[in-house]
Amino acid sequence: MPAPSYLRRHPRTGIYWFRRAVPPSLRPSIGRCEIVRSLKTRDHREARRLALMQALEVEDMLAQAEGCPVLLNAPASPSAAPLSTSSLCQMIEAAVVRALGQMDVAHHSTVERSDRLCLSEALDSYNSERQLRPQGHTEFKTAIRRLQEVIGNDPLVTEITKAHIRTFKEALIRMPNVMTARDRALPLPKLLARFEGKDTERVSITTVQKAMGMVQTVLAWCVKNGYLTTNPAAGMKPSQTDSGRERRLPYDCNDLDAIFSSALYRGCASSSKRWAPGPAVIKGASYWLPLLGLYTGCRLEELGQLTLSDIKGEGEVAYLDINTLDDGKALKTRGSRRKIPLHPELIRLGLSAHVERLRHKGETRLFPELERDPRGKTTAAWSKWWGRYCGKIGLTDSRKVFHSFRHGFKDACRAAGIEEAIHDTLTGHAAPHVGRAYGQGYSLKILAEAVAKLNFGQGGII
Repeated sequence: MPAPSYLRRHPRTGIYWFRRAVPPSLRPSIGRCEIVRSLKTRDHREARRLALMQALEVEDMLAQAEGCPVLLNAPASPSAAPLSTSSLCQMIEAAVVRALGQMDVAHHSTVERSDRLCLSEALDSYNSERQLRPQGHTEFKTAIRRLQEVIGNDPLVTEITKAHIRTFKEALIRMPNVMTARDRALPLPKLLARFEGKDTERVSITTVQKAMGMVQTVLAWCVKNGYLTTNPAAGMKPSQTDSGRERRLPYDCNDLDAIFSSALYRGCASSSKRWAPGPAVIKGASYWLPLLGLYTGCRLEELGQLTLSDIKGEGEVAYLDINTLDDGKALKTRGSRRKIPLHPELIRLGLSAHVERLRHKGETRLFPELERDPRGKTTAAWSKWWGRYCGKIGLTDSRKVFHSFRHGFKDACRAAGIEEAIHDTLTGHAAPHVGRAYGQGYSLKILAEAVAKLNFGQGGII
């Protein structure tokens, strides 16, 4: 006997699930577009029996919502002999088929019942297969939620049209660039209405492209797995790559002088008033992160998640090993895994000694005071603190943020005459030519010689 169409097996875990689409006319009363229940078994025969039992229950529920008489719960005769598993399955399946025949055939004719999938379920299935890191999952959920808000419900993926995607794109383009937490929680139509007619800076085209790309990715997964024949979001991302807004700028010499001659490095009042002059030089995350950003060109999160075991040595070269070997670590791209020799100035300022002190104290992370947020980001809170600190010392240009150290590192490499392929290796940027992917790359010795050429100030930055 063929397996029921509502019996599905998860491709990764092997566990069987019951899935039953709710007819569109019944979704308001049922409160969902599909009923999904785990059968908690990998045994096909047992799963088939449980799926039929679930089908019996669900069809009763749908029949009641439809206003049809419930015919499935026929009382069993007390004196009847116990039924075998196969007989019970046949009886239940026959009852389900009879119930389906009583309901509106139009509810079941457009798409195979086994191929019905809601948008939110598509994201869950994609995430189950892809295993997105927390921040990425949150961003995908936001993009999918925004699309649902534009369409008006949690549609079947087969119901999503190019017109929906076009409306979604137009709505994203009109979103404000700066929002409070309360604004972000508003449904997209209400958010746009709140800022309608106001002279408000809108989000960048890059932000729109990112959200559109996430929707396109989830729907592409649906095409790949047979839920859709075509992707309605394909080719719909805005093609404009530059909105006219000025990009991030590197810190210039005056900025670097303001940062590294500030109270954070010369002496501050206390850990809570690091911008105020005082006797304390506190060598923690706030002291070392800007220096490491300056001399390594690393992204902030790459630095914030470093463990003490990531500070290594090979011969006479001390270096950072940027990797994802520990739980909770994440990198932007595959090419972000790399080794970066430590600049002699970092050694002179005492980074190696700082690492040894932490090891002696039994710590495992370079910055144990930084805690991960719910999205898995280690440096999110510190990044906001850095913005406030810069404002207090007079650096108010919004185009200059911690990432400006990375821009400055690239400029310093060019000024020192370092070959582009070498500083791309140091910063983890993808090689523009296929030939660069061949071979083992540059040795630590060559990379260390390149890093030593960098000079950000006469006699050292501090």
